[in-house]
Amino acid sequence: MDKARLGGLLICLVVVVAAAAFIWGLFYSLSTWKYAIGIPVGAGVMVVCALGFWIGWTMLSTKVELPPPAEEEEEEEVASE
Repeated sequence: MDKARLGGLLICLVVVVAAAAFIWGLFYSLSTWKYAIGIPVGAGVMVVCALGFWIGWTMLSTKVELPPPAEEEEEEEVASE
């Protein structure tokens, strides 16, 4: 696995853990009256987490095509001369 895919996987994992920690903290540490602020803010945080996961998933699932080796290009240039 190349560095870009590994980075994408790490981004996905960090976003999932951060979202889970936020949801756990929202529902287990707030009193009832603070839900009026916590739920809209939580929705915004989940949108940001979804965008982060999407970026990580895109990095993880993008296929990278390597350029052909330089030797073949040199052979073609010599043959055309």
